[in-house]
Amino acid sequence: MFGLHVALMLPSVALAAAVIWRSDTRAWAMAAVLSALVIVAYVLSRTSGLRGSTDDIGNWSEPLGMASLFVEGALVVLSSAVLVSRSEVAVTGGHTSRRQALQRAREGTAAPAQRSAGP
Repeated sequence: MFGLHVALMLPSVALAAAVIWRSDTRAWAMAAVLSALVIVAYVLSRTSGLRGSTDDIGNWSEPLGMASLFVEGALVVLSSAVLVSRSEVAVTGGHTSRRQALQRAREGTAAPAQRSAGP
């Protein structure tokens, strides 16, 4: 179990640095995936147990576990929000709503043409 905690800490620190200093979309996506995996591992450890560690089965109310679930869940939500907002900017070019851009793509039209001042 100690090895799993160390294996979690190393990529967590690296992803935190990448998100803070670069705010790279790939780092946000990996942070969401890593946090979701931690939530899955927590649920598994409390239901069926993990190999070599079955003493936490049924121990859902441990304060550190609940705090971890809160933080990991918040990071999944935050990462998802960042990824959705970045995908909307990429789809729409930052000028129209996503719905308008998708409708124009379905209709096969580009952005509305600007009127010329000439005759």
